[in-house]
Amino acid sequence: AAPGPEEMRIGGAPFAKEILAPREHVVGDREHMVQLLGGKPLDADTEAAIWAQLLRAFNGRRQTTPDLTALLTLLTNWLNSNLLTPDHNTTISTVWIPAVNVDLDVITITTALRAAMALTDYNTKLDALIAIVTNYGTKTVNATLQNLFLTAIQQVFNGRIGKPFDALTQLLQFVTTATTSNLLATEQKTTVTTSLIPVIQSELQALTVEKAIRDAAALPPRELLPRRFAEGSNLKWLL
Repeated sequence: AAPGPEEMRIGGAPFAKEILAPREHVVGDREHMVQLLGGKPLDADTEAAIWAQLLRAFNGRRQTTPDLTALLTLLTNWLNSNLLTPDHNTTISTVWIPAVNVDLDVITITTALRAAMALTDYNTKLDALIAIVTNYGTKTVNATLQNLFLTAIQQVFNGRIGKPFDALTQLLQFVTTATTSNLLATEQKTTVTTSLIPVIQSELQALTVEKAIRDAAALPPRELLPRRFAEGSNLKWLL
């Protein structure tokens, strides 16, 4: 076709034709690219150029929810376009998209953790941490988040002093559940299991004994011991 004019007016405003270098496309505009190419497979050079841009976008991704969400949409669109090679599609579906999803989960969980750790009321903080391990315990996370989660566990563990039986019971349930989640690394789970859980269990046992003694002290004298002991029967059965 004969070349059009270099400049034309649309709606009274000037429009200048912009010359793009070969294969200089906007990777993010997948719909435009599909229309431009008519849904046909890309030639090797064009596909390689697009892949290089996608690779830069993935490797240079910023750890913010808007940026990661946009990148996830971009990768999904190109995966569904059928314009890339099978190997590149496999990389996107099995490596890149899962990695971006992990990044998004880490941001969400980290935000929730920091909010929970900032709470001043012990029971409210413990409830928030229990909600986190319940909702996100099966998620894949990174070492930074695992370290932060261990810090949160140590925070409520250190704050247990003087807390009542019910609070310690809830704490034990929380740390036990945490050792079965992905929010702790293997060695961290061992630390919690061998160092923290036994302490909580011991304190719960001590509180149970104290409660039994208080309850017994509150009973009338003849109800402290079985009737046959109160009536002066043989005491050897106590041994």
